Amino acid sequence: MQSIPNVDGWLDAVVVLAAVMMTSIPSWFAIKAHRSAEAVRGQVVNGHKDSPPMRADLDRAIAAIDQLGHEVRGIRQDMISEEQRRRSHIDELRQDVDRRFHELQKRIH
Repeated sequence: MQSIPNVDGWLDAVVVLAAVMMTSIPSWFAIKAHRSAEAVRGQVVNGHKDSPPMRADLDRAIAAIDQLGHEVRGIRQDMISEEQRRRSHIDELRQDVDRRFHELQKRIH
């Protein structure tokens, strides 16, 4: 049977202290890492048990942004079509006015 070493001198105390530190420091780092992981987990699940995880929220936000992008592209296409239609209408009006002035000019001469 082994007995606990007798701490007679300061060298034995240093050895015991080093042994205690060698076992406690990794434990301290493990506890700290666990707390950090729990903090991150709390943010990922939004801190609520009945809420979806953050990834689901992120996927939903990305889908909404994509949908918004498609809608904006559709609005831009509508604006381009409207501008082309308006310019075409203006061109028709100019041609009509030019034709009428030309007919008026012929009547005058």
